Amino acid sequence: MVFYTAIFLPGPACATWTLSGIAVNSAAAPVSGAQVTLLRSKRQTSIVAGKAAAGPDGGFKILYERPERTIIPATTYLIASSNEFLGIETVNNLLATQRVVCHPRASISGTVKDSEGRPVGGAEVSPDFLIWNTFFGQEYIHYRKVASVAGVKPTVTDEQGGFTLRGLPAGCSVCLRASKDGLGSGVTGSGDPGSRVFRLESAVPVGAVDVAIILKPESAKAPAGCIKGRVIEQYSERPISGVEVVAADMQNPNSSTRARATTQPDGSFQLDGLPAGEYAVSVLESRKPVQLETDVQVSENGTTELTLFAIPGRIVRGQVIDDNTGRGVPGVMVIAPGSKPVVTEALMPGFFVARMLPGPGVLLVIGDEQGYGRVSQELDVPETGKVAGVTIKLPRATTIRGTIKDSSGKLVDGALLRIVSPDGPSDTVQADSKGYCMLTLQGSADITCDLIAYDRATGEGAIQSVTLAARNTNLVDMTLGPAARFSGFVKDDTGKPISGAGVVPMLEAGGCRIYSMHNQAGTDASGRFTMDGLIAGATYFVRIEADGYEALPLGKDVLPELKSGETAFAEFTLRRV
Repeated sequence: MVFYTAIFLPGPACATWTLSGIAVNSAAAPVSGAQVTLLRSKRQTSIVAGKAAAGPDGGFKILYERPERTIIPATTYLIASSNEFLGIETVNNLLATQRVVCHPRASISGTVKDSEGRPVGGAEVSPDFLIWNTFFGQEYIHYRKVASVAGVKPTVTDEQGGFTLRGLPAGCSVCLRASKDGLGSGVTGSGDPGSRVFRLESAVPVGAVDVAIILKPESAKAPAGCIKGRVIEQYSERPISGVEVVAADMQNPNSSTRARATTQPDGSFQLDGLPAGEYAVSVLESRKPVQLETDVQVSENGTTELTLFAIPGRIVRGQVIDDNTGRGVPGVMVIAPGSKPVVTEALMPGFFVARMLPGPGVLLVIGDEQGYGRVSQELDVPETGKVAGVTIKLPRATTIRGTIKDSSGKLVDGALLRIVSPDGPSDTVQADSKGYCMLTLQGSADITCDLIAYDRATGEGAIQSVTLAARNTNLVDMTLGPAARFSGFVKDDTGKPISGAGVVPMLEAGGCRIYSMHNQAGTDASGRFTMDGLIAGATYFVRIEADGYEALPLGKDVLPELKSGETAFAEFTLRRV
């Protein structure tokens, strides 16, 4: 299995940096006056990192402090908002010039009913997920993460169960959630309101006026208890805030379902909704290590109080070296259980000082950002004294470095890059303001794959097949070409045109098919459709769906050759069910 990671680091922690960008509308015209907010979201918490107003040319500059390096994934968003517009973009590279597409605010209207079909007044309706069509498929944004700055307020149904939710960005789809005490909850479409998994059929387009939400009674739940307490430093009893406390079921340690909470300024936390049983409670990324607490008993409807102590721990000194050259590797993360990562030094390359709890433990070293892999090393830490002379050998990762240029040879600021191998697609990475990008793959074997590059601003793209040498730096430069266009005609087996059919192109790369939802189209009354922004020279298939018709047969779904600046054409025949 190949593990993909893409990292772009602007510099040392705690420094102030500038994020530049432009706010535009869907026609690429500047949007002036919008408030642009840089938002960092980590699981249950979203923090404003900086904000600025877009100027007359739509440009903005946001000053922000780069956060500490962390092992807990965080997502960064840019939200451009005004009374008329709303744009939400995920930031893939802080060194790129950002582009926030602002959409007119629109509404969704509908009714909320109970399971018997009767209208429900007084139910609260709010967004659950926002879904954007992108070149590489779809992007799902949990609205809770951006709600603090997006400006879409929940609404309440009237006596007839009617509602209108205003302020949503046009051009996306949304999953709505409704709830009322005593009656249960429901979501749009056929999704399960109790499910943590988003279902695509639950989405409705912004602008819809006849949305129905059916409330389902809440399922009977087993009586639950909670764990509450504080995380404090031993001896001084100073509270430790902003760390994550996790409770895992001891009877099912491999379960992905865990209760999580972030400590408050006074160090307090509360983990609710825990079925009765035995739990292990741990703390992630404390400035001092915290002992794992096992055998924590939770009873039905009971509250278990717990104090977790962060202790100084034993000092562990060592060096991370390149397993081939033996040279020290600066800038990699060394992680002791429960503690914040430490970063190996640059002046004394590869050296580090960490703190670990006495007893058996494991140091994890992550070198993705420097083009290295990941290793772990077991240590037996004594009750007293220090541990010195620890040497950790770190293997090289398979790295891609290069630039992306447009068809005129100019470096492309902010172009998107994705690698697709037989194991599947990687995360999408973004070129910086100099057109440079880097991507690392964790694996020990050579790999043959396809690289896909795309520029959202111009629609230019390219696909390139490469063989990457394992645990080496592979230099790959890509040149984008003008987009191709495709027009088609969809008919039934009598030759009659089919209107209202949905057409989605699928780009073949690395032995996979990637839905390019941004390019999807629908047939008009004459059965015709047009798709712009396709990559010339790439192989595309299409998925065509229409009510009352069978899917397009295999072998009949391949598009003809696509050439830059030209429009290809084909006809498709669907059989009635």
